[in-house]
Amino acid sequence: MPLAQHPHTPPDWVKFRRKRGWRTGVRNFFDIVAPIESVANGLLPRIIAEYHIARPAIELRVREGVHGAVLEDIRSGVADLGITFVDELPDTIAMVPLGREVFHAVMPRPHRLASSRGVTMKQIAREPLVSLPNDSRTRRTIDAAASKQGITLQHAVTVTQLATVMSFVRAGLGVAIVPADAIAGFNTDGLKTLPIIRPTLSHNLGLITLKEREPTPAAIGISTLIRSVWSTDRD
Repeated sequence: MPLAQHPHTPPDWVKFRRKRGWRTGVRNFFDIVAPIESVANGLLPRIIAEYHIARPAIELRVREGVHGAVLEDIRSGVADLGITFVDELPDTIAMVPLGREVFHAVMPRPHRLASSRGVTMKQIAREPLVSLPNDSRTRRTIDAAASKQGITLQHAVTVTQLATVMSFVRAGLGVAIVPADAIAGFNTDGLKTLPIIRPTLSHNLGLITLKEREPTPAAIGISTLIRSVWSTDRD
């Protein structure tokens, strides 16, 4: 694995790369964008493509991961810019809000709930679930919402990646609750997606940086574009 991509890149190398830049030929390498997986599979590919057209000499390194990994990449200096949940952040992290990310239920098209316009958590509680691990922020958000309504969910199968969640649902192993923005990045043939209603289920997303770090020009540029596209997409 190249040094600039390694999760344990030494801090001194990170500081040198930011201060001096890293050039090979005419290209600049920046390991700067750390999104949660739902964002990496949602709007981010379109944003990165637009940025690359405008600035083809800059290579953006995308380090998608779970919320905790994104926070650690920002805290350690491996990444300049993160996109993640912002309801609870350390004092050392600066945040710019992007908006709320809603959750939808995904099920096979033949499922008995698939003809509905929306599903409630009480309806979902009767179904076996394909879920992310219980230490993931997505799983904690879902479980907290169920607990608030006095509901116990049936987590039948636990997997570690959203792509695996979708594959298992397609195979008929159960229903899943996933961030709506992530669905666009997956093959949904044979699947039906429904909003969760009464009440809706969502959490806040934002851009995060380390307060003590001056952003690179590349980080400023991609941050500006992310906010612009995110705002336009939701108008």
